[in-house]
Amino acid sequence: MKRSSGIIPLLCTCCLLASVFAGALGARREERIKRNEGESDSGLPYVYVDNLAPGLSDRLCEGSKGTFLGPYLQSGGDTRTIIRWSSQEYGVGVVCYGDSPGNMTQVSLDAYNYPIEKRRQEASGDFSEEEGFREGSEHSVVLQNLRPDTKYFYVAAVVSQDVLSGGGAQVASTGSESFEEENREMRNFLFPESGDAAGAEEKEEESGNGDIVAISPSNYYSFTTFPEPQSQPEAPIRVWAIGDSGMGDYKARKVRDTFVDFTGGDWDLTLGLGDLAYFEGQRWQYEKHFFDHFKEQNARVPVFTTPGNHDRPTSDMWSQTGPYFDMFTNPGDGESGGVASHHKSYYSFDYGPIHFVSVDSHHLGLHDDPTLYEWL
Repeated sequence: MKRSSGIIPLLCTCCLLASVFAGALGARREERIKRNEGESDSGLPYVYVDNLAPGLSDRLCEGSKGTFLGPYLQSGGDTRTIIRWSSQEYGVGVVCYGDSPGNMTQVSLDAYNYPIEKRRQEASGDFSEEEGFREGSEHSVVLQNLRPDTKYFYVAAVVSQDVLSGGGAQVASTGSESFEEENREMRNFLFPESGDAAGAEEKEEESGNGDIVAISPSNYYSFTTFPEPQSQPEAPIRVWAIGDSGMGDYKARKVRDTFVDFTGGDWDLTLGLGDLAYFEGQRWQYEKHFFDHFKEQNARVPVFTTPGNHDRPTSDMWSQTGPYFDMFTNPGDGESGGVASHHKSYYSFDYGPIHFVSVDSHHLGLHDDPTLYEWL
């Protein structure tokens, strides 16, 4: 299939984007942050405006406490995205989502649930420090059949297997008459002028959903799905390409906050061009220097990564194992556009008219892996 736009390789050492993103710094649709005189409760000089008031979700997502990493968006696309996080709790990950803060009533469950202590058992050599592993479990929930170029709100939580096996999911979907009036009053109180109350009530009647709970503003986020492949968005496409940010220090914070301030927090996707966790790419280094550092941004904008030399010491690019592969889910399945590579080190995806290609130029070149050449 002929494409009307360039193919962008993501390399650790360079990023040639200027010719593709003509007008990328032009006017956009919205300001996603509110700037502060000082620091907010999160320690940032701004707050995001998508979750300033409590939200409403399916009751399954009321257990949204205990998250220590994420949530963060992976493998974004026009009809799907993957939400990952790690929690202190053991159980099944669940994401409640919808097209408004007052209607996060659609539910998706874990596609991947992995005890973190097993990562400790799998680690070996000089990089098996205890500090790299906390008690708890990793979660990965796939949201599918989404509408292109649409804003969604979501909350991630953990529920016990007993709740699910006992019909908790069905209860949360059907509700009861005793809750209907309380739910209606709660929506009207939280969203008196936004129209969310009426819209959520109408969708509740369509789906039969009646059992909802209030969600703290700090526990839910929003994201926007990609436009359809080869379509041309009305607004300029804006991409944040970052690399060698692995220290997560004051310099990296200054770059982050300057970019957020300049863009108003409004961009479409993030490219992580390698060396995201100095110096050896250990798990705790990713947590502290990348995920903690970009927590608010990664929860709202999907990040696509390419390994660099500092990601290599603890991860094997040939066997596709180690912390880098444990913590990032890139779209090698082809579900985000392009041809499936079925490989975690190289992949491609589409954003509207742009086709992105990510390859590992440091350790997995064409001479090492002939299938990479065939795929390209």
